[in-house]
Amino acid sequence: MIEKNPIDSNSEKRALNVSIYGNLICIALGFGFAFLTDSGAILLDGFYSLISLLVAILALRVSILVERPPDKHMPFGYGHFEPIFNTLRSLLIIAGSVYALISSVAVILQGGHSVAYGSAVIYGVLCTTICFAIAAHQQNASKKTTSPIISLDAKSWLIDGLITLVTTFAFLLGVLLQEGRFTEFIPYIDPSLIILLVLIVLPIPIKMFGSNTKEVLQFAASGNIQTVARKRLDKVLDAYPVERTDVRIMKAGRYVYLTVYVLMTADGAEMPLSELDKIRKKVAKSFKESKWRYFIDIMFTMDAEDLI
Repeated sequence: MIEKNPIDSNSEKRALNVSIYGNLICIALGFGFAFLTDSGAILLDGFYSLISLLVAILALRVSILVERPPDKHMPFGYGHFEPIFNTLRSLLIIAGSVYALISSVAVILQGGHSVAYGSAVIYGVLCTTICFAIAAHQQNASKKTTSPIISLDAKSWLIDGLITLVTTFAFLLGVLLQEGRFTEFIPYIDPSLIILLVLIVLPIPIKMFGSNTKEVLQFAASGNIQTVARKRLDKVLDAYPVERTDVRIMKAGRYVYLTVYVLMTADGAEMPLSELDKIRKKVAKSFKESKWRYFIDIMFTMDAEDLI
């Protein structure tokens, strides 16, 4: 039994296309200004934009794939491709960030390097504006589509915008120091900024890697999902001769999988199959209003050994 909540697939695809075009612009600006300014921080920003572009293209494919219904090849659907995709995405960001961190430490140990901070400020203003504009668009699209992929994309653009904003202020500091008595610190601003950016960004993909790896390995769903699911089940089943239930819940991307063993009392032993089907339909209906999609299997039994 599957209870799906509609996701506007066309709007989801349009929003992902916006992200793709936005990343193309940021890549061009990043690598172009990195060449003009000799800034490692801008080059790192361009690298992140390149990763985001690849992710957006893959996300477009994944968003189509996870909408496929179960078939003989994938009897439980394609929802598990979403956490696999997010796990690979987080690993790619972690690898790039660690490389940038090591390279920046090496540059500092070698005495730093000079950057054309005036041009770098222009880059910062342009990219910050683009990031915040796309973040606002994706957040609005996320509310309309209820898509986890678009919701994550909106957060990514917002984080990118905040990071670029911090970077712009650092570049502005570099411009101001050129007129003062602290010019000896100027060569260290860019590599120090990269280290700061990596330390800010790195916890995000690490957390993403942890949560999605749990989904790939089929760990139990989070406590909040468990609590909500049990409340909805109890609300329906409390009206019937049920002794106790055993609920097993896991999550994969936008899908939540529930396997429910219902131990009936002696009074419920003679309930006809048609009545049990009505209970299943009521349970499915109780999960209809949710941001997740549910695969629900309900088994009625008189054998307590079926329960954990």
